[in-house]
Amino acid sequence: MSPEILEQYLEHMGNGFKILMLHQEFQPFFPDSPLYTDSEIPEGFNYVGIGHYHIAQAPFTVNDSTVVYPGSTEFTAYNEKEEEKGKGFYFVEVEDKNINAQFVKLRRGRPFVYVEFREEDIDRYSKRD
Repeated sequence: MSPEILEQYLEHMGNGFKILMLHQEFQPFFPDSPLYTDSEIPEGFNYVGIGHYHIAQAPFTVNDSTVVYPGSTEFTAYNEKEEEKGKGFYFVEVEDKNINAQFVKLRRGRPFVYVEFREEDIDRYSKRD
């Protein structure tokens, strides 16, 4: 959906709190993406939640919108940055269009097992007693 279409929807909305939720790849988190949050997020939204990037980021502001990347709640691959930040979600409170987004870290529910096999050791791992 293009920003122009979103802007047309905004014209028909009242003055209430406006939320935009996306699952999109943006620079700099996805270096090959041609999209940039500062130019692709249309004006007029109070809160923008963006998915797809698995590492939670601190909220930031674009076009007077609070933008939040909550990351994923589960580990899907080993990534040192994910390990450092941990998994969780943002608890977002809104009062008079003021936004307070607090990251809530989840306890690790299941271990992420990472095993590296070398070709020269394959016989040792494949033998059964």
